Amino acid sequence: MITNRINNFTANTMYYSLGFHPAFNIEGDVADYRLDFAPEQEKLTDLLIDPAPFRSEKEAAVELKDSSLPLSYPMLDKGLKIYNADDISTVKLTSSHTHSITMDLHDFPFLAVWSPEKKQASFVCVEAFRGLSDQYGKVGELKERGTSCFPRVVQFAGNVDYF
Repeated sequence: MITNRINNFTANTMYYSLGFHPAFNIEGDVADYRLDFAPEQEKLTDLLIDPAPFRSEKEAAVELKDSSLPLSYPMLDKGLKIYNADDISTVKLTSSHTHSITMDLHDFPFLAVWSPEKKQASFVCVEAFRGLSDQYGKVGELKERGTSCFPRVVQFAGNVDYF
């Protein structure tokens, strides 16, 4: 289990974003793998990337079948995918064989999925994030990122811990 603890030892307000960057080995064909979401989801909201690695202001709905997103090289070849995970508590990377790994997404409202484009790499990154990268052409201070174009930056008062 991986946990995080953030301390603000000052009396000042502190701003932060947090994300994890795990990569998982794909044994065999990536088409044998899928992402399963709980609670059950009918669709995901894809925060579109343009130009990479920046977010555009556009979104797209991704329909799911049985709360599951199948993985494929054509999907991964399109580049980084960032999904709104507000209503998702867990995501499980699973194969049609015998293994899987589950990530708890509580406190992480975004999920990134990617693998090197057009490489048919033997791994996939499934990443939980609290906070997002800039939108193209919209750069600002971290404390200003509580706006709609920089969602989910966390701020908390001084002399507290955040788990």
